[in-house]
Amino acid sequence: MTPPQVIELLKYMAFKGYNWGLKRSIKRSNDRGVRSVGASAPLEAKLDKLIEIILEDKKQGKRAVMSCDWCSSTSHEMAECQAMKEAKTLEEKVNFVANARANNPYSNTYNPGWMNHPNFAWSLSRMKLH
Repeated sequence: MTPPQVIELLKYMAFKGYNWGLKRSIKRSNDRGVRSVGASAPLEAKLDKLIEIILEDKKQGKRAVMSCDWCSSTSHEMAECQAMKEAKTLEEKVNFVANARANNPYSNTYNPGWMNHPNFAWSLSRMKLH
């Protein structure tokens, strides 16, 4: 074989090899009347069942039970919750503590406790000249 014939043969083999996996089998529908079920059919069946349950409850007059958002109890509503009232008083105590002056000498901001410190005075009367 000559070099141009070899090149043509390689091109032909590459073309055939490239298209080898592209042959697809054609799926034919079943002529017997059996229909194929997709993947969404079970989900649709569950959804239909849930809709039936909701409509049944609506016909019977069932209502959702209200529960307290704070403690998740069904015996009272949120406005009547004792735990929430206790938490509000605790919050007031915490806010009172937050208003207290903190004389932290290692804070990154100005410390009001340094106002009367003798080493931080800038008046000339306190300075002693030698």
